[in-house]
Amino acid sequence: MQPKETMNAKKLCLTVLAALSLWACAVEPVAPNTRPIILDTSYTRYCDNGMLFGGGRVVFPKGVYQPSFQTEAGVFYEAPTFLIGAVPARGGLFIPHDPSGKQACWFEPAFFQLSTVRGEPIPYHH
Repeated sequence: MQPKETMNAKKLCLTVLAALSLWACAVEPVAPNTRPIILDTSYTRYCDNGMLFGGGRVVFPKGVYQPSFQTEAGVFYEAPTFLIGAVPARGGLFIPHDPSGKQACWFEPAFFQLSTVRGEPIPYHH
């Protein structure tokens, strides 16, 4: 019989590996025709569920947001500078493929945790 700590560590490792493999399958390179988006001014929005970095007020800086990666749900665009939330961090704006979907903010290294942007969608153009 194995000590309880060893069994818990094995369970934790298996859980982390399973989560990473599921996440890795969902992320895809950006389609070649995906253009950057441009914010003409900075926008402040409140984001739900941003427990790690934002969790509330987030400032999206003006500038060109480059497409970083995508999933079946949409494209992750990286901000030109840090997003300003509870802690300044790299991240950006998630734009869903479905026009009725909600925009979201994301932070590195926790980009698998999207935080829905509340209020008006952030206006952008290509």
